Amino acid sequence: MKYVLILAVITLAMAASSSCFDFSGFTPEKIEEPEIKPEKIFYSVVKSTLSAGKPGDCTTPVEINAEESFHFIQEKDPVVIDVRTPAEYAAGRLEKAASNMDYYAPDFKEKLAKLDKKGKYLIYCRTGKRSGLALEIMKGLGFTDIHHIAGGIVAWQQAGYPVIKEGQKNKGAKQNMAFKEFPYSPILQSSNPLIFQSSTRI
Repeated sequence: MKYVLILAVITLAMAASSSCFDFSGFTPEKIEEPEIKPEKIFYSVVKSTLSAGKPGDCTTPVEINAEESFHFIQEKDPVVIDVRTPAEYAAGRLEKAASNMDYYAPDFKEKLAKLDKKGKYLIYCRTGKRSGLALEIMKGLGFTDIHHIAGGIVAWQQAGYPVIKEGQKNKGAKQNMAFKEFPYSPILQSSNPLIFQSSTRI
């Protein structure tokens, strides 16, 4: 009899619980996802593509390689600034680099601040490190159309483009390539056949 009563209590409890949790009328709430129209996606892609621009046309600092820099100079005629030391500048520079502003000079930032912020600029150094830092300084000063040569004048010469020294006229890229290909030639490097000089600089 005792077991019958326990069984009856369990049965009644189960019946009560099933009546309290009736899921027959439950339907999950539908979550609506935001509608993204195809034309909006297309507009975003086009906008981002146009904002990238080309060297000389964009309004953000850009690092460009030697070949791009060469065409940039030929087509856009920017102000070319050499940020190396005066000694480095005198040893060999880009022909268009009429301005030398030593990055290590205490008044370097002040000199940059005096430039026309609406101008178009191409900056370079020996390997691109100083010119990259100068680029950031100019960006902070409010310049927008500024660029620097990745790899600096070293990359410029390795690409076969010419450099000139103070007091010399540019004789073209072929002569510079000859010096690069035959760095120990006594005919090219010295009038004394017993002296071998290297054109390689650190």
